[in-house]
Amino acid sequence: KDSLNRLIVNPTSGTTGTPILAPNHPKSIGCYVPLIEYSLNAHGVSTVHNFKTTTGIQLCYQNQTIVYGTCHSLAEGAKFAKINLKASEWKSTSDINNFINEQSPIFLSGDPYSFEEALRMKINFKPKAIHSTALELTPALRSALEDFFKCPVINSYSLNETGPIAYSCPKNPEWMHILPHDIFIELIDTEGENSDFGEITITGGRNPYLPLLRYKTGDWGNLKFGACDCGEKSPKLKLLQGRKPISFTDTLGNKINPVDVSRILRMESNILRHQFIQKKKKHYQINLSIMVPFNTLHIQELKNKFYELLGFDAEILLNFDLPNDGTKLPVFINELETI
Repeated sequence: KDSLNRLIVNPTSGTTGTPILAPNHPKSIGCYVPLIEYSLNAHGVSTVHNFKTTTGIQLCYQNQTIVYGTCHSLAEGAKFAKINLKASEWKSTSDINNFINEQSPIFLSGDPYSFEEALRMKINFKPKAIHSTALELTPALRSALEDFFKCPVINSYSLNETGPIAYSCPKNPEWMHILPHDIFIELIDTEGENSDFGEITITGGRNPYLPLLRYKTGDWGNLKFGACDCGEKSPKLKLLQGRKPISFTDTLGNKINPVDVSRILRMESNILRHQFIQKKKKHYQINLSIMVPFNTLHIQELKNKFYELLGFDAEILLNFDLPNDGTKLPVFINELETI
């Protein structure tokens, strides 16, 4: 029976519009290491357990995020770091390349936003693998990463609430092999029945503080059983309606990661659900579902946080009529991308 003295709280980014504080345990966090290594090995990339080596560096591209360096005890002290590619985080942009080359990680991890920035910056380090997670990796970005870094690109399907779920097949990357042995996946249609195509629903997991029973992920796809040409025998998932990457721009045209939007909103305990829309170049609409009405001062304080993110000449409209009835709504919309 686990006590609560080792409990870790991992706040979600709120990409579904409902940020939650997910309780977690060090054991389940530690399991990321062997699960990621399994996916690397499946793509022909071996890892070295040695305190003198750097296993991986996680790339981020956010206005604000935690950065750190650490050692993984499960990998005999091998180093790992998380860095932010925002130029404002470094004394010189050349320091980013210098740091990555000095550490020489076996793989680079991150979300599609960070890898788009890595391509734009022309990071001059060639890892043995790219490990993309958090959002859907488009075929175009996958191809661009393969051409630039000259290494396998592994797409990982993972949730904060579950940890790693699946990794892209080396032979057919549109399909993803279910990775851990302790989760059971069902596809549930709109009527709540099992289906060949449906919402990815998860039971089980290795987190003793968050037992999952038919947990709806909000992502939709297909499920296929049987041995694969790559040799893997676990079932395969194909994401058909996943978390597609959507970015915004501030009033100066600089790219904004939606995680920065969610970071502001998840600090408000009164907010149950959110939706962020970029209407025009300097026009933004934020739809919220709240528990109790905001007073005028609180509304202005919230707007001020977004002015700092988007630009002080931004036009921000706050609406408080977003329904909280469980219906699936797009959380992030950039109307400029559809023009």
